Amino acid sequence: MILTTNICFGPMCNAINNAASGSSGNSGFAGLMGSVIAKFVNYAIIIAGILLLFYLLWAGLDWIASKGEKERLIKAQLKITHAVIGLLIVVITYTLFGFLAGNILGVVKKAADGSWVISIPSLFP
Repeated sequence: MILTTNICFGPMCNAINNAASGSSGNSGFAGLMGSVIAKFVNYAIIIAGILLLFYLLWAGLDWIASKGEKERLIKAQLKITHAVIGLLIVVITYTLFGFLAGNILGVVKKAADGSWVISIPSLFP
């Protein structure tokens, strides 16, 4: 007798379990990997946005704390510039990933709840 216990909780585990059981349109390993990759990309973009926000706030505080000192002011301006460039990179990456993988390759599809569903091509039906 083999006992199995599910010790995984939360939305990530629900997506993995749905993909493994085949309820997301894919089944088996390809469905599981597609779900994991989609969740990873979503979480990476969210984390990058949060980190950029903190970096931008840090730069703003450096600007305020510079008290007009030229060197510190220039460093704060560079931080703000780098944060804005980073934000543009994240937005462009998100847009290109959705366009290339979704519209051109047809690998990524939007689910009804707004999340991504990635269907990895398989050699075996």
